[in-house]
Amino acid sequence: MGRQRHVLGVLWKLSIQEIHSANGELHGDARIGDQKYSIWNLLNADLSSATKKEIVEPAATDFGSSHYIPRMKIVFIAHEAYTIELIHCYIDCCRKLDTLWGISIFDDANRAIQWART
Repeated sequence: MGRQRHVLGVLWKLSIQEIHSANGELHGDARIGDQKYSIWNLLNADLSSATKKEIVEPAATDFGSSHYIPRMKIVFIAHEAYTIELIHCYIDCCRKLDTLWGISIFDDANRAIQWART
């Protein structure tokens, strides 16, 4: 947690396993209960190898965590069409599970941070 990788001009190809790993680190960190929001900057991410079916697992993980951390916000920053489609699939799954967290998508980091802090 708290780590951010800033790379300009590079497209990172992410697998669903890497997303699960990052999500696992976040949920496994003892400080997660103190967090108000989690920002996933996917502007330089290539999620073309991920499927909508695979997005169910992170949604289920977050559903479970939302019951002991009820005030978290999840913010995605993305602009690529397929990435946004996957995020919408994640959001739909979270809503069906009645996840307690606020979830939103932005294409601009400043607006995303502003929403997360409100």
